[in-house]
Amino acid sequence: LDFQMLLQGIDLEEDFVHAEAKISGVDTTAGRMIRDVRRLRIDYEDREDYDEAQRLSVLEKRITELGHRSLEVEAEKTVAIRNEDYPRAKQLKAEAADIAEE
Repeated sequence: LDFQMLLQGIDLEEDFVHAEAKISGVDTTAGRMIRDVRRLRIDYEDREDYDEAQRLSVLEKRITELGHRSLEVEAEKTVAIRNEDYPRAKQLKAEAADIAEE
């Protein structure tokens, strides 16, 4: 079934990541990163490498914070554009780029 869906251009994994990110209140890129970091953290927990698990836990929280902020900035930018407040939209665009770099 998955193969047939891929042939038709339906990517279940991507749809799931998008839905999971939306539920978590983060953008899709952050959702994908959180998912990968979480898998690694759990792997290190299983290996009993708690220092690395702790580092990944902190990273997971930071990515979540940035993902939330990214959505907030995009929403604010949409409002600024709707209100024709282009200087504010430009500022928010720069902030979004800073978040993406981090």
